[in-house]
Amino acid sequence: MLDHLRQRVIETLATVRSATLSTYGPAELQATLLACEAVDMHLYLLLPATSDHVLNLENQPEAVVTTSDWQLRGLALILDSADYPPDLSLYRKPEAQWSRLVEIRPTQLHIRRRHGWGYSETIDVEG
Repeated sequence: MLDHLRQRVIETLATVRSATLSTYGPAELQATLLACEAVDMHLYLLLPATSDHVLNLENQPEAVVTTSDWQLRGLALILDSADYPPDLSLYRKPEAQWSRLVEIRPTQLHIRRRHGWGYSETIDVEG
């Protein structure tokens, strides 16, 4: 991936604190607004452990994460506590004790136009 595109993805994700996670699988279509945090090019979401998203992601790891500014497609991985990034503050939130940490590894980022509808940029992220 070109350095300037990598930097654009990092900058776009850096300020997000909540986003809507959408998944599909045995629990059908699910969409939930969740607390999140970005580290480098990865996005982390705090997912309630009893959420139907867990069942969906265990069977179908593709996910879409959406904010008012962008849409991120990627592969989701439910992390064990031993795999949490050390500089991530999200898992220190009080609700983390009954939640699972989900890492989204981006495959594509769509950045919305500032004015009007549609996307102004689409960045394909190499796996």
